[in-house]
Amino acid sequence: MFDDPLNPPVEITRDHAETLLHEWLGERVRCTGLRSLSGGCCYTVREVLFDHPRSPVVLKASHTRDDDGLRHQFRTLGFFEQHTSFPMPRPFHCDLSCGSVPFAFIVMERLPGSNLGEASAWMTPDDRVRVERRIAEAVSELHDHTGPHFGSIHASAGRTRWIDYFRPKLEENFT
Repeated sequence: MFDDPLNPPVEITRDHAETLLHEWLGERVRCTGLRSLSGGCCYTVREVLFDHPRSPVVLKASHTRDDDGLRHQFRTLGFFEQHTSFPMPRPFHCDLSCGSVPFAFIVMERLPGSNLGEASAWMTPDDRVRVERRIAEAVSELHDHTGPHFGSIHASAGRTRWIDYFRPKLEENFT
């Protein structure tokens, strides 16, 4: 699912945000801001600011009820958080019913900082090298795991896409 003219972005209002925040937190809070975030090639992604110590959070939304991709992403975030030291936003809430709001969504922690595209505007070349090195080390750690959770892609496996190989391995651990 991509947010393009065939699949327009999900419209998320402050009322929607307050409804889903109430569902997640169990208390009413006031949404003080919504900001589009980059990186949502498959989903509409917003930073949600609200009157609460857990503010801000990231909201990913889909037009599709029971969106399998959102479900999988929510579970994967939780799995990686438990089994790696990879910097990972904590998954807080998932509702794929399109019941309380007219879209399926996940709520996750908003990690501090800027995305690399924004940060590149002020980073020196040495800063960029340091950041890219940290990213490479974290990704390398994910690929160093062996055993039931992770592995490496081999041509003999008959799969060429990462998701075709790793998604079934991750899902073995979700049940």
